[in-house]
Amino acid sequence: GASPCFSFYRLQVTVTFQNSPDESILRCRYEDGLSIPVKNGLVDFQGLFINEASAHYSLHFSTNLMLEGHSEVTSNEFSVGVGPASEIVLVSDASNGSVFGGRVFTPQPRAEIHDAGGNVLVNDSSSAIRVSFYSNPSRGELSPVSGTTEFLQQGIVQFRSMSINKAGVGYRLTYDFLQYENEKARLEETSISTNGEHFRFVTSSQRKLHLTSRVLWYTKECISTSI
Repeated sequence: GASPCFSFYRLQVTVTFQNSPDESILRCRYEDGLSIPVKNGLVDFQGLFINEASAHYSLHFSTNLMLEGHSEVTSNEFSVGVGPASEIVLVSDASNGSVFGGRVFTPQPRAEIHDAGGNVLVNDSSSAIRVSFYSNPSRGELSPVSGTTEFLQQGIVQFRSMSINKAGVGYRLTYDFLQYENEKARLEETSISTNGEHFRFVTSSQRKLHLTSRVLWYTKECISTSI
C-alpha cells in the first residue's frame, strides 16, 4: 500500500452544497478551486462565491481519502443577501417595437436594477432610473418630461406614456441609475448606466394625407350634386 506520507500528499478537500435553493450554484473564481490539496494540514479555499440571494445555505466538505477521524463535515447554515446596485438590465426598450408619430412607445421601457450576482434589488423603492437620448439624430424631445425619471418599485422601473415628437432614423435611449442617499436624503448620480438599441421613428403623414384626400373628394361630390 501507499506510505502515509504519500497518502497525505495526495489528500484533497472538496466543497459542495449541503443545502441550497433550487438552481443555486457554488462558484469559484479559480479553475479547480472547489477541490484543494491539503498543505501543512490546512486547506485554504479562495474565490468561492454564490450569486443567488437566499437563506438556509450550508456547505459540505469531504476528503478523497479515508481518515481515522472524520472525512466529512458540514458548515452551519448561512444566508446570502442582495448586494449593492451593479447594473441596469433592460426588460423592454423602445427598440423592441415600432415607433410611430403621435403614439407612445410600444412597448414602454422597463428596467431592473441588479446586484453583481444578478439579484433584483427588491428592497430598493427609493432610487430611480433616468431615461434620455444617447443618440438623437433629429433633435427630438422625449415626453412627458416629468416621466423621464421614475422611481424604483422593489428594484423595477416601468416608464409610462413615453414618446418622441420628431421623425428620424438612428434614435437610441440611455438609462442612468440614480442612487438614493439616506444621509443626504436625495438622489445621487452614479456610474451605472446602459443603452438601448437603435430604432427609427416612422411618421404617419402619408396616412393623414390619404384621409384628407378622401374628405376633399366627398366635398366636391356634394357640391356637384347640389348644383
